[in-house]
Amino acid sequence: MAPVRSAVRALRRLEPRASAQLPELALAAPLSTALRFGDLPSLPRSRRPRCRAAPCPHSDRRVQRALPRCRRGAVGALAVGRVKAAELDAVTLDAHGTLLRLRDPVPALLGALAERGVQRSAETVEAGFRVEAAHYGPRASEGHDEDSLARLQRECAGVFLDAVESDLDVDEFAPAYVGSLRFEVLPGVVKSLGRLHALGLALAVVANWDLSLQRLLVEAGIGDRFAIVIHAALKPAPDGILRALGELGVQPGRALHVGDDGADEEAARRAGAHFAWAPLPAVVSGLA
Repeated sequence: MAPVRSAVRALRRLEPRASAQLPELALAAPLSTALRFGDLPSLPRSRRPRCRAAPCPHSDRRVQRALPRCRRGAVGALAVGRVKAAELDAVTLDAHGTLLRLRDPVPALLGALAERGVQRSAETVEAGFRVEAAHYGPRASEGHDEDSLARLQRECAGVFLDAVESDLDVDEFAPAYVGSLRFEVLPGVVKSLGRLHALGLALAVVANWDLSLQRLLVEAGIGDRFAIVIHAALKPAPDGILRALGELGVQPGRALHVGDDGADEEAARRAGAHFAWAPLPAVVSGLA
């Protein structure tokens, strides 16, 4: 049945669509709102345990550390054990923590400062990054187009410089600050996306990110795997998932959303779609 489903969907979508934005959210640096990296285990985490209500979409969840998760249901493949590939037409995916992860930015930030004659300790830079992240969270929606995004990036770079007590020129440093935030594909994601395609399922990204997400996916080598990218989905609101499925011509009950955050679970529930916790390889292995 997979070839038949694929042929039908080909009539619905000819080429991957441009990255889409729902109103009032475009983030500053090339970061998701769920920023985590293993080399900074002491970074604060403001998202609530998964057994509680989903957080406000504008809450500061950019910097988090790994803590035991409180889940109402099973994880990964176990969570979708009742859902078979034959019962699905599409899979929507969160970006950060599901497809991509942030590399530790501290070494790059140390280098960017040193190149400009500023010497700081790793601890100082880490603390400065946390201050910037806390500033950024409630202001994410201010970056709604290229110009306002650039202004917000500059503002956030300035907050970082103030936090590390540097008087470097903000306009000159802002591109270096943004460039220090680099992402990579999570293990097993490429193979998992290939398997989903082989099953004849349409794929879309539905993320709380910024205007750079489409470019980052391309740079990571997976940009061509998705029929549509919704980069500012305002999860836990269901609008992003519903918009993606609407453009794909797929009913929510025939879709699965995969994510690593309570906002993903809540968005899927409100959209009427199935949900599974990342990691993606575990989810895919559970689809027969």
